[in-house]
Amino acid sequence: NAMNVLMDLFQNPDLVPDRAFLIESLNDMKEDEMHIAERYARVRILETIGQGSRLEFIHRIFQEGGGEISDVFLSNLKTATHDIIKKFQIHMLLDYATQIKRSEAFYTAMHFSNLLKVSAFESVRNTAGVGLIRLIDELTFEQRNDIVIELLRALEMESYQFTRYIPEYLGKIILSVKPKELDEILDDFKDKMKRSNAQIGMLIAKTVGVMIRNYGVYKVVYGEPEEQYRERLYIMLGILLNGLVSFIPSVT
Repeated sequence: NAMNVLMDLFQNPDLVPDRAFLIESLNDMKEDEMHIAERYARVRILETIGQGSRLEFIHRIFQEGGGEISDVFLSNLKTATHDIIKKFQIHMLLDYATQIKRSEAFYTAMHFSNLLKVSAFESVRNTAGVGLIRLIDELTFEQRNDIVIELLRALEMESYQFTRYIPEYLGKIILSVKPKELDEILDDFKDKMKRSNAQIGMLIAKTVGVMIRNYGVYKVVYGEPEEQYRERLYIMLGILLNGLVSFIPSVT
């Protein structure tokens, strides 16, 4: 993205003739006149050349500044907030929950889940989805189950313009739950694939497709025998085949 390109440029002086001037301009910016997301973006750029620390900035803002983290959560849910602002704030919250205060991980994951479900901006939904995947390892198994259940329910929302983004992330997150819960989810998918409407059937098929693509590491993580691993794979393939023979054109 644009931020990564800009940071790469700052790390290569030959590509930015006025690099020193730009750095001076960044340092001269007055924080009290900047939005918190702008301040975070500035620190991220300066960090690439060793002149700042985004984690120190976040620690100062959220732990010493008092109360601003709640403002960031609220701002992300407001339709009036610009999508670029929301994306930087998602990165800030992710840094905070994974690097500074891990006790905030579950609340932050639920927030990202809500953004993935309802944000009006595609870029915000995708940024939240990626953040959710990065957060999932910070959660307990019970918390992971809660996130999965929340997104499974979201598949049944009527607005396909929102739900169509969920399978790409849900399919990966489901593979973070234990085998017992995973098998229960697949049983539910088999049942819903037979009796649900076209939209839900299509979303389930997409979710299972993502699961199959990422299923290879599951037996390593949970130490399952090859036979059990293959049996579950056949079940997932069977769910997709049910979609292929479905009388609903949208699913196929």
